[in-house]
Amino acid sequence: MKRNNNTTGNDWPYTESGMHDFESLYNQTIRAVYYIIRRLIKNQHTVEDLVQDSYLKAFKKIDSLEIYTVANFAAWINQIALNNAKDFLKKNKPVLFSDITREEDVDFEVEDTDTFTQPDESANQEEISEIIQNIMDSLPEDQRLCTFLFYYEDMTIREIATYLELSESTIKSRLKYAKDKIRKKITEHENNGVTFFSIAPIGLFVYALKMMQPQVTVPPYTIVVSEGVTGGRSTKSQKPSHVANVIATVGVVTTIVAFAIINQTQSPVIPVVENKVSFDPFAYLRISFDGETTLGTASLQLVDAPKSLTTTSYSISKSSGLANGDVIKVRFGHDFFESNYAITTLEKNYTVTGLEEPAVINPFDDIHFVTSGEDGSGSIEALWNTESAWYASHLDGISIVYSKSEALANGDQIDVLLTNLPKSESHYNQTTITITIQGLPPQTSQKPTAIPQPPEPRPDFDPYIYVKNEMTQSIANRNIPSLLAMFSKDYYGNTLNPDAWTSYTHLGQSISVGKRNNQYIGYAEMYLQNRNGDWIQLSIVSSFNEDFNGKYSLYAASLDSTHKLEAFKALHFGDVTILKN
Repeated sequence: MKRNNNTTGNDWPYTESGMHDFESLYNQTIRAVYYIIRRLIKNQHTVEDLVQDSYLKAFKKIDSLEIYTVANFAAWINQIALNNAKDFLKKNKPVLFSDITREEDVDFEVEDTDTFTQPDESANQEEISEIIQNIMDSLPEDQRLCTFLFYYEDMTIREIATYLELSESTIKSRLKYAKDKIRKKITEHENNGVTFFSIAPIGLFVYALKMMQPQVTVPPYTIVVSEGVTGGRSTKSQKPSHVANVIATVGVVTTIVAFAIINQTQSPVIPVVENKVSFDPFAYLRISFDGETTLGTASLQLVDAPKSLTTTSYSISKSSGLANGDVIKVRFGHDFFESNYAITTLEKNYTVTGLEEPAVINPFDDIHFVTSGEDGSGSIEALWNTESAWYASHLDGISIVYSKSEALANGDQIDVLLTNLPKSESHYNQTTITITIQGLPPQTSQKPTAIPQPPEPRPDFDPYIYVKNEMTQSIANRNIPSLLAMFSKDYYGNTLNPDAWTSYTHLGQSISVGKRNNQYIGYAEMYLQNRNGDWIQLSIVSSFNEDFNGKYSLYAASLDSTHKLEAFKALHFGDVTILKN
């Protein structure tokens, strides 16, 4: 490689053979690098990986330093460490770098943290350092990152917002909530007898964050620099010609190896890596899945495991709301085992299987609706069949909502909606019904004096025309906001806003009539657009009894013109024989 003329400071370390002394650079900078990453990342294994990667990047690109001084290298490696920690969080916790979450527009008051003196020398600074680390670990990751950048890196709110690609209001909000939690935590320690010598909580926090770095305990790393390379080395006044190559991992025993290689044919000395006994933490783990699909749970058990190994050493990505076919990740983390054994794998994927298929029922099969009162002043109530096999698991606790429950008259059609379902909606094939009020006696003042005669026979009665007319009336007489108020979401899970549909334009409609066995089925759909330009499709399926004096109806809505209600139609109308006039 060509030599260059970069300036070398007097404090830049070289080996006796004239190569960069990576071990010396490491020893002079590791505490700060480890401190930066550890303050942002809680998982020790991840911290060690990021420390290794930071030195890997620095040693590989050490040629890019314009001036060789330890101070320059320290500032450079610290920035690499900070970027590594930020990139890790951005990859694994993308929500931390999103303004989607609701952030209040708050005023963040910046306190003067430079006017206090350090704690009394008799204060237990090691204890203070541990308390500050615990406080940092207790903060949510989004607040922890902003707090570190603001109080340790001395970045302004605008600089943090630019660095994290977030709005300034988001940064202010996260700093405010973090500041309140820090003050609360330190006050709790003071109330428990810890003496901080009257230093303001935020001032103490900043002092400990910045000044207690030398007390941090750094796990052992090994840097092996190749020796015995002779000839072709550069003088200490010039930059050595070399290639920095940082390698490799054996189990969890990580060795950072910096080879100084010149343009010679000699092979570098291969470092010796400490051997450790292999340990597979998943050999003792058993995972079981229980419950019904979409509502399943996962639990962990250990079989014939070492006494010091417990299920708390494993974290699971998702343990509830599981469905067959879901893939969940289990990760192992245990300081003792990771330090003393070569862990064969730290995480493993498991596929959810064996969950029961949900029982799907029609709750209206176990409800009996009873009317009372007189025509024009009637009322309705529901009586549950508490002896039903499904009552305890699927029905108990359901609330019934009526579109109208008082002042009822014969011929009124009222909509009934079931809410507060004990199970998810996938366990019920019907949650709405339309009831036609009948059988109410006339009011006393309206009772006829003549004996009522039976209705005239209807030899010309056409079921097709009757059903089509009923479906047409269902659309024409429907109060759209009242109908939408019966639902919280449309067929695809989009939130419905009934108030947005008090005014709308009718874009079109279609009606179909079919027959399933001896039962007539009507299907109607209509398309509307409100004054905001929003589009909605409403569909109604009505089933008529054999005497055509009663029916029940199902409703569905879709706000997405690209996802119409073909699935709803296929489910409830797909198996009928279509009739034509």
